[in-house]
Amino acid sequence: MVPLFEKFFSRKPLGYTCHMWFDLLRYFGEDGDKRVVNELYLTLEKILLMDSFQCQASALHGLGHLDHPAKKDLITKYLRKHRDLYPEARRYAKAAIKGRVL
Repeated sequence: MVPLFEKFFSRKPLGYTCHMWFDLLRYFGEDGDKRVVNELYLTLEKILLMDSFQCQASALHGLGHLDHPAKKDLITKYLRKHRDLYPEARRYAKAAIKGRVL
């Protein structure tokens, strides 16, 4: 997934495809495999660190749906690093911490 975002979505987000990419992969069950959840988290972490805002937004969206113990710390670091985010993006990142993304 990371090369797809680095080499393609960072240049061509294809409308909402980039943003909603992880909706196609997320697991809604309560008994999700922790290994899969952790790998998704690690992938989203790398995508969140990319220079492309479209990729960052996609990662936030994916993280918003993911139940992972390190999610809050990761998004908080992101917010500290990107103090110049416009208010709507900042609110979206905070909503992702709480799992309230659509």
